[in-house]
Amino acid sequence: MFTNRPINWKWITGLTLGAALLLVVFRAPFALSALLPLVFVLACPVGMGLMMWLMMRGMGKMGATQDAVSPTTPVPTPPASSVPKAVALTRAERAAQLRTDLAALQKQQQDLEQAITGFADAPATDRATKNAVHP
Repeated sequence: MFTNRPINWKWITGLTLGAALLLVVFRAPFALSALLPLVFVLACPVGMGLMMWLMMRGMGKMGATQDAVSPTTPVPTPPASSVPKAVALTRAERAAQLRTDLAALQKQQQDLEQAITGFADAPATDRATKNAVHP
């Protein structure tokens, strides 16, 4: 009778909610306020399960669109300095590589600072006067 099939949580949840509903409907003196602790206890696992289910559904749709796009889009190659080498570097080689990377980053930072300065020095145009209609 028992097989190695996984537990179907939808059936268990449905039966549990159905039993709770039958208790509420057919037992008139049963106060609805007695269900409040049960609601608090079930809110977290039910919410977590719902979140997991929704996220897994989203991942499936995302994977399908990525598979359709990935053969046509080129894969960007990382810079040579960030590609790990098969052979371990000595301390001196690693230090030299880090100095080269630092110099490249400092050059990039200087370029960005010059671009920012260029934007700051440019004459400011007021949107209100630019978009205003002159009679």
